[in-house]
Amino acid sequence: KKTFRYFERVTNKFTVQAGQSFTWTITNGSSSLPDVINPFRSPFSIVPATTSPFAALRNLQVTVGNAPIWNNPVNFGYDLFVQEMSKSGVDGGLDDVTIAGLLSQRLWESLYRFVAVDIRRRLPSEDGVSKSIIVSGTNNTNYALTIYYHILREVVASVDTAMGTVSQGPVQH
Repeated sequence: KKTFRYFERVTNKFTVQAGQSFTWTITNGSSSLPDVINPFRSPFSIVPATTSPFAALRNLQVTVGNAPIWNNPVNFGYDLFVQEMSKSGVDGGLDDVTIAGLLSQRLWESLYRFVAVDIRRRLPSEDGVSKSIIVSGTNNTNYALTIYYHILREVVASVDTAMGTVSQGPVQH
């Protein structure tokens, strides 16, 4: 019997009108949500769409299982982008080499306004517990803004060659 782990990706979108506040339930409850950043580290990918230098979110808050990611809603800027991205690197971003490939502030502000949120902030005892993910904020532009999001779910699969079966499911800790 051989067991392996992989990330299952969920991608979706929603649209927020100009200047409007929003609250969007990304998932009602999912366990084994280790990261929403890692496979999408390359901001040069055009999948599923391009970004806009005019896309700005204000009062952004992400809530995972009724626990907010930040103490207070944030105005997402380049400093927060670097902070969130560095957490998914080697040694939790303590190694400067891991952030060497990040976008410069000029590129982020003028072309690639990615919003990355590391939702792994939880106690190890909470692993495998089903939690909802809710994002709220305000579209700080004069145009309707379509927000694409990617959620990664860690899955374990087992192949039993003796029985000829394949099974998969969320990671059990």
